[in-house]
Amino acid sequence: MRTNRRIRNIIGVYGLIWLLSIATFWAFCRDPQMAMLHVIVVQYILLPIVTLLLSILIGKEHPSKKYIWLVPICFTAAYLFSRLLTQSLLQQILAGVAAFPGIFDFLVIIAISSVGMLFGWGLGKMRGKVE
Repeated sequence: MRTNRRIRNIIGVYGLIWLLSIATFWAFCRDPQMAMLHVIVVQYILLPIVTLLLSILIGKEHPSKKYIWLVPICFTAAYLFSRLLTQSLLQQILAGVAAFPGIFDFLVIIAISSVGMLFGWGLGKMRGKVE
């Protein structure tokens, strides 16, 4: 029961960071340099680091093996949706043509989350949480 609550809290933290990243993009989008800085800092540094850290925490909680494969996919979907709601949407509004995230973005976030989950699982096992 405590594990489910911790995982829900982790999901809530990621959701809050995700929403703030989108809101701040639209606050800075009128200045092209600030918008580009936001994209670099948030989408290429902050969100992948947060994905890694939260994947480690989820891995330490040892969620059900039935649903473990959903974690990297959900992190990837959220990351790609963030890209669509910020960069792609702004490009569509301004130029009429949007640049959509590619397969590389998908694979990188899947890899980051998977590595984080494995690392968290190993940490949890070292602490004796797994029988």
